[in-house]
Amino acid sequence: MRVRAKAVEQYRDALGQLGGQAAAFVTTTLATAPEMDVADMRDYAIDAIASVIDVQGSVAQALAMQLYDAICMAEGIDSNPAVMFPDAIDRAMMVEKVHYYARDLVAGMRDKFDRKAADLAEYYVFRCAYENTVRNCGINNVRYARVPMGGETCDFCMMLASRGFVYHSEATAKGEHGVHAHCRCVVLPGKRGRTSIEGYDPDEWYDRWQQSVGA
Repeated sequence: MRVRAKAVEQYRDALGQLGGQAAAFVTTTLATAPEMDVADMRDYAIDAIASVIDVQGSVAQALAMQLYDAICMAEGIDSNPAVMFPDAIDRAMMVEKVHYYARDLVAGMRDKFDRKAADLAEYYVFRCAYENTVRNCGINNVRYARVPMGGETCDFCMMLASRGFVYHSEATAKGEHGVHAHCRCVVLPGKRGRTSIEGYDPDEWYDRWQQSVGA
């Protein structure tokens, strides 16, 4: 089957809009916050990002579930209907990141702190969708591909994209590298040697990766 580029673009655009909403919400929330000390402002930002994960993050998961089910049905992939994961985002790690960003508050760089918090909120929206597909693939033993969303793509993401529909767990798709802070790759289920995505060519990504690393 060939997954139409329009379906992927609509998915990407919808995630982009949700991410933008998340960043705007956190930006406005912090900009209109009353005067408070560093610890209270830090906790205020944590609450704002948690709200984003609960609202926009849940919508992002729902979008991922819809696309997962549609592709699996069209491909005849044996899978249960996609489910949502309330723990898609490690809340403890989110709190740890905001605590780290609070150094900017201590240094009197409030604008920098606000910007980082908004960027983190946007990232977590994409991460909710990413985690949902990866986990649904994992529990149903379905392979998936990592597809870059355009723009700047790191060397590691190029390499992962070049492999096509081979991944079946987060461990196989990231090894010790992890997912970097501003990754905008999406993951899509499929069958190796059968599923293709319009506009996504693993061989092309392999060539780009080789050029980038100077191989």
